[in-house]
Amino acid sequence: MQTSDGVFKAVVHASGKPIIAKGENVMPNEVKIDIEITNFPYRENDSKLALKTELESELEVEEQKREIEDTDEEEVQITSGNYGGFFSWKKTAQVDGVSKPVKSTNIFDDPEEGDRELYLIYEHGDSIVHDPKIGVRGALGGVAAEINWATVIGAAIVAALVAIIVTSLMLRKKGY
Repeated sequence: MQTSDGVFKAVVHASGKPIIAKGENVMPNEVKIDIEITNFPYRENDSKLALKTELESELEVEEQKREIEDTDEEEVQITSGNYGGFFSWKKTAQVDGVSKPVKSTNIFDDPEEGDRELYLIYEHGDSIVHDPKIGVRGALGGVAAEINWATVIGAAIVAALVAIIVTSLMLRKKGY
């Protein structure tokens, strides 16, 4: 899916079996998203672009941001009882064809929106390509084990991408 002006594009990779999408392993319990931002209309030459991610749940959840050991990724772990999920991202993005660091904020409450938020911050560039993942983890027994997680994740991803497309192309000039 992409915006009508082509500035923001998201390609979703999911499968009921392990696959390799753009050189990355994607397991059945996760969805890889290729985010492409092209020709963003920056207001200033030294500004950066922040991608807003919203963390919402109908359940009481706990979130924890952490670096994933032995990888070049960070993630937010989300747990509620026996259920667990994650949103992870590489610590680098391709900016104008060069690997550049992706910084992120801590998770914080947005009292106006009533949700929890985290921003991924990209260096200034005409072409930004990044690939976060969303998924579920953990031993889930009983009825939960019978749920088609690819369907659940897919629905969550579509909802998340709609929210991202609507709210994320925000230009933030901060000291990151």
